[in-house]
Amino acid sequence: MNDGISETAAETAENDPLDLIWADDHLGRREDARFVSDFIRGQIELRRKNGRVASYVLNVDSPWGGGKSFFLSRLAEQLRFEGHLVAEVNAWRDDHSDDPLISLMAAIEKVLDPYLKKPGKISAAWGAAKTNGVRIAGKVAVAAAKTALKRYVGESVEDLILEAEETKQKDNKTPSAKPASEDVIGTALEEATKEISSLTDRAADALIAKFNTTSKSISGFRGNMAAITKTMAEADRKAPLFVLVDELDRCRPTYAISLLERAKHLFEADGVAFIFATDAGQLQHAVRGVYGGDFDGSGYLTRFFDRRYVFAEPDVNQFVASRIVDLDLSKLDSGLEKPRETIIHGFQALQPMPLRSVEQIIEIITATISAWSSKLPIDTASLLLLSTCYHQRQDFNTNVFFESVRGRWMFTSSRNYEQQPQRIDVFGMTVNLLAQSGDLYSGVVGRSAGPNPADEYIQRYLSREFNARIAHQQGPSILLSLRSLIQSAGRVLNDDTSR
Repeated sequence: MNDGISETAAETAENDPLDLIWADDHLGRREDARFVSDFIRGQIELRRKNGRVASYVLNVDSPWGGGKSFFLSRLAEQLRFEGHLVAEVNAWRDDHSDDPLISLMAAIEKVLDPYLKKPGKISAAWGAAKTNGVRIAGKVAVAAAKTALKRYVGESVEDLILEAEETKQKDNKTPSAKPASEDVIGTALEEATKEISSLTDRAADALIAKFNTTSKSISGFRGNMAAITKTMAEADRKAPLFVLVDELDRCRPTYAISLLERAKHLFEADGVAFIFATDAGQLQHAVRGVYGGDFDGSGYLTRFFDRRYVFAEPDVNQFVASRIVDLDLSKLDSGLEKPRETIIHGFQALQPMPLRSVEQIIEIITATISAWSSKLPIDTASLLLLSTCYHQRQDFNTNVFFESVRGRWMFTSSRNYEQQPQRIDVFGMTVNLLAQSGDLYSGVVGRSAGPNPADEYIQRYLSREFNARIAHQQGPSILLSLRSLIQSAGRVLNDDTSR
């Protein structure tokens, strides 16, 4: 889905800024945004009145294709317009980080930046929050084992392996000989064992002290965040501070879980609200991937979310309309209505079909149009039906496919033939067009059109190509090349459609 606001949409939203923000909302998500924002503000105020920590965490749950990313981006704009500070986090983009707390703090600092340039309550509170955050995040020495070994042995692991190999080659004639490296390693391990034993008590004391320090840092961090939101009114900003997290279900499972834990345990502070947009089913798989296949992923996730808001299943017409806004319609032709409407009504007739399949077929159509080099347009219905046939069957056995859908795509012509409108079977018309395009010079093109708009369109479409190519005397129609082009287009995969 295109997250940009088109010029045409912008022109229709001159009066109300919210109309401009939601101008490209094809799935009706504006109403979802209004409810979600009002609901969270209401819940935070209720908790404040009841003496509870006035924070909230909401999971906006929708399967693939539900417009979660579009929703979050537009919701962020709406909340800013309404006077809130909004931090946006793309979890999948940031999962290279060792600790998600760093990416969360970076996103918050970005929105606080205008208020940090001069001394004040916000800058002081954020400075303290960063100090506590660094103490919490810390850094793990991943090479500790190698470092310890080199400390006692005086050599690296790689050096010891090389030495062992050289010793083995020298002692081939005396297999029972003991490599020198074994003596070195044995002595090192004995010394290491002695020192480790003597350090046990001190290590335990250090761990306990570190735990207490971390606990104080967490408590301090929460207090710092509450102080920031408490003084936001002085900066002409409204509480709560919203943190919107997208693409969590695409992250490494361990990173996704760590981010949820950080949000829950560190940002449970007055005036802080988190909104996660996820596919809960995919997120549960990630949890089970970490804790095991029998683990209750759904129950585990309820620990982190106060509530779950489920998007309604989008209407297929709205979904298709939202996915074809960028199609180059100048390369398409259609006999009964405009190409855009032909595609929308065609998918409607092909239902039921999963939204993922609809998206993948549209991707094939988009790639085919991009690669179409002829100056003559593609018949829209033929492109849709052949792309659907290939997607579902991985072949072009159109006879079998068309028989399964014949009679399900009917169009009533507004033109008056024999004193009454005619019902046109668009599937049947497309079958006839493809059949007659086999040879432009077989005499079919010269045949008179029948007294209905379907026959008139077929005649017009084929005649146009015939007239354009008559000097070259080439028999096969360009429609015959459409199959191979669709087959190639099917290999151009959009990674987002594989989720």
